[in-house]
Amino acid sequence: MEELSERIVCQRIRNRIIEVLECVSSFDDVAKLGAFETINLCYDYLPLQNIRGLDVYTETEILMLEKFVTQLNETSEATVCDIQEPTEIEQIEEWNALRFVSAETVKLMNRLGRFSEDVESLRLM
Repeated sequence: MEELSERIVCQRIRNRIIEVLECVSSFDDVAKLGAFETINLCYDYLPLQNIRGLDVYTETEILMLEKFVTQLNETSEATVCDIQEPTEIEQIEEWNALRFVSAETVKLMNRLGRFSEDVESLRLM
């Protein structure tokens, strides 16, 4: 098996983060996974200490991801039971705020889009 460069791994993680953000932007998708699993998925891909200084994110993207994680923390605190109905998720203020920040972050990250999963892309910095 071919060993992947750190750059390729970072590009793949960026792509997975976009996918996670797309999921959070849809109450139907959140409901399919369940609220708890969605929150856990976000935390799996968004440990912020791992994205600062990586050149697969612009500074603006990092700021939006930080905003997303702040809202994710608030949403996590407000989610006291696992919810799997879109209409129930929609009634929780923190989930609405998280969906909004997620959609805005996806829109921003889609300006550069997804990076190759196999070939190192040009560096941003």
